[in-house]
Amino acid sequence: MTLRHPLRRMRALTVGTLVLAVGAVAGLPVDAYASSAKYMKAEYSKAIYKVTGTTRVKLTYPQWKKARRHHKLIKVHAKYYKYGWDTAVIADTNWPGPNSWVHLTASEYKRAGRPHIRKATTYLPGSRFVRWGTSSQIMLLSPSGRYHKWQYSNSKAASLGHIETYSNHGFERLSWSPKVAYMTNLRKGHGSHISAATFKRYGKPHVKKVKHFPGDTFWRYSGKSTIHYDGLMENRTISKAKWRKAGKPTVHVKKSPTTKREKVIKLAKKYVGTKYRYGGTSPSTGWDCSGFTRYVYKKVGVSLPHSASGQRAAGKIISKSKAKAGDLVATSSHVGIYDGHGKMYDAGNTRVDTIHRTFSWMKPLKYVRVLP
Repeated sequence: MTLRHPLRRMRALTVGTLVLAVGAVAGLPVDAYASSAKYMKAEYSKAIYKVTGTTRVKLTYPQWKKARRHHKLIKVHAKYYKYGWDTAVIADTNWPGPNSWVHLTASEYKRAGRPHIRKATTYLPGSRFVRWGTSSQIMLLSPSGRYHKWQYSNSKAASLGHIETYSNHGFERLSWSPKVAYMTNLRKGHGSHISAATFKRYGKPHVKKVKHFPGDTFWRYSGKSTIHYDGLMENRTISKAKWRKAGKPTVHVKKSPTTKREKVIKLAKKYVGTKYRYGGTSPSTGWDCSGFTRYVYKKVGVSLPHSASGQRAAGKIISKSKAKAGDLVATSSHVGIYDGHGKMYDAGNTRVDTIHRTFSWMKPLKYVRVLP
């Protein structure tokens, strides 16, 4: 019915204004009724947003519960991309305003209904450019953590994003050995051997060849001509040809081992690089940790059981201050041969095989004497 009397019309407007004012004071979601606000969620996500213009505000469930009485939820669609060499799926989400690029988890991609994925040919937002200290080559790092050689110009990479340069990190190998090391400190020669699978994950970058690493030593026993190499990634004998490729470094002369302890260390060095095999006891077929130590000590006349706990119980527990090269370092599940300088020789696992390394991670650790 039309309000014909002016006084009645004024009273109606006043009442309406008071209702809105009371609602605001009471904390009611007055803005939820604003026609400019929309409530939206990406098709791959559970998160709900209040969208005003190009501004998105993530809502809690109680906030959405109030708003949904008056608003429908709008599903935001996306386009999906990935590199041909990677598994990561990137969603280009069609929000109001600038689109949003998101690296999806497997469950998010499943929630979206496993839509068609387009193959990216150059660069996807969220990727990074990396350059190592051993090459001018630029690597593209995807959101999943996989690297790939950048196929375009360095200037194009610079125009797309900042190039992160790690001048003291990189990849090196000996000019006379195929093993690749990832160097965490090029200046000091710190690094470690990486597997073929890890090298592939890094995108098989350019590897710098070096004659030898800082701190490597070449030596021979007195009266012997065989050259031994103790280095970053391996300890073994090398041929004269490889020694020449290393730049003919000085060969230090050592006294031939005479004690059982010296022979144990010599044997342990000899077998660095031998493959790991659970339950194994032989260098020809591989061995596990106790199989390795059992084999080495048997060569000097000491019989040990084939288990880490058994070998720990087979000798005398001594303090760290009394430990010498040739003693065992052991826990209930792992055992190695102490080198006398804070490291051990051990058959670790299929990733590292038989190796010379630190053992600070072995806890609770016991030093065990099985030799006089």
